[in-house]
Amino acid sequence: MTFAIILAGGEGTRFWPLSRQSEPKQFLKVYSDKPMIEETIRRFIRLLPQKNIYLASSFVHEKKIREYARKLKLSSNNILLEPSPKNTLPPIAVISKIIHDISKEAVIIVAPSDHFVKDQSEFLRAIRMAVAVAARGYIVTLGITPRRPETGYGYIKVKTKPKTNAEIGSGVYLIDRFIEKPILSKAKKFVKEGN
Repeated sequence: MTFAIILAGGEGTRFWPLSRQSEPKQFLKVYSDKPMIEETIRRFIRLLPQKNIYLASSFVHEKKIREYARKLKLSSNNILLEPSPKNTLPPIAVISKIIHDISKEAVIIVAPSDHFVKDQSEFLRAIRMAVAVAARGYIVTLGITPRRPETGYGYIKVKTKPKTNAEIGSGVYLIDRFIEKPILSKAKKFVKEGN
């Protein structure tokens, strides 16, 4: 079985002045007539039954989270509200335990609620491929090739060319390491190296 945990606990600090603590980015209509969180939930409904989609947020946003869950027919039992922000690990761990109690063999997708996804079909294809690889016992992360150096994001350095064997899957890389938010000179080097 496959499940999704959608993280919606952001506080609106990085998208200021458009977002505020009371109205962080995930609740804004940034690229369509729907708030980003609704776009994200709808994206995963195309892939999973609503009963397999969980939301993690803060008590500060309880009213809005419950409103979107109700609108999109997600169970109120699938909502985890943190009393205070503790970053992403605690809600992922708590919901993963709940899911593990349902299915010991579950594959869990963890996704932010506030990402812009231009090509929905390609995104869902990548998620399906990632789920298939994860079901073979791998931990999978999705990444994009940077077009320019950026210090506000982490980088994934790959070990190898894409694997094409049946064990891993076509277009899948093995990871060498993660580099979190490098300085500009290193980011430029990473983009130039291309791996």
